Amino acid sequence: MRFVLVSCVLLVPGAALADEVEVEEPRPAPPAYGDPPAPITPANVRPPPEEYVHKSPPEPPPIGHSGFQMAIRSGASLPFGAAKDSFAGEETSPEHWSSSLRDLTGLQVPLIVDIGGKPNKHVFIGGFISYARGFTAGALADACDRLPLDCYSTNTRIGAQVHYVFSPNAWFTPWVGYGFGWSWMTAGDGQREARFRGLDFAHFLLGFDLRLSRMFGAGVFVDYTLGTYSRQELSADATTGKVDGPIVGRSVHSWLTIGPRLVIMP
Repeated sequence: MRFVLVSCVLLVPGAALADEVEVEEPRPAPPAYGDPPAPITPANVRPPPEEYVHKSPPEPPPIGHSGFQMAIRSGASLPFGAAKDSFAGEETSPEHWSSSLRDLTGLQVPLIVDIGGKPNKHVFIGGFISYARGFTAGALADACDRLPLDCYSTNTRIGAQVHYVFSPNAWFTPWVGYGFGWSWMTAGDGQREARFRGLDFAHFLLGFDLRLSRMFGAGVFVDYTLGTYSRQELSADATTGKVDGPIVGRSVHSWLTIGPRLVIMP
């Protein structure tokens, strides 16, 4: 009897626990795989990576330097202003020739040589010599055509100058400059001529150079020159002789020169 009671006590809680246990439901089967992969064709094959090619870094510009430097310039020069304020004398005298530079000379083609040195990378100090030749213009050209005469005009200059270079270690080097000097201008046919000489008190220069190498560079320049003629020499022919003396009524004239420039040791 005692054994039966004990068994009942043990079975009743176990049955209650069995009622509380949840029965796991079976897991669904994994989904089936999709369509089989497409066949391999040239259209869907990834191309192989490109072959590696070593590319050298860009070459740096030549380092700026100090020391000797030379440049050769040319281009076209145009005159402005007058050789003097007015000419005095009789109309038959050679002094009565027009004083306007546009009535004496026209476009000229110069050849200019700059020689000097650079105490440092930024500054050039040196001298220049220039010779330009061109045609006569205006009243003088008309007179030469009527006679007829083979007339021409020349301009010779010599002086000193200083340049400042903004970026001496770069490929592209802009620069500015100032100069002064002496000039001689002639217009005529070799016998009948007007000659003037005087001071060029200002050469305002602006330009840039492309430094092609350590030895050579090339660029363009602008030179605006201001000056006054202080002496004149006028000759018409052997009978009238010539006039040679100082100019009393001096006038400021100018020349504008634009052209290319070749630099040695830029």
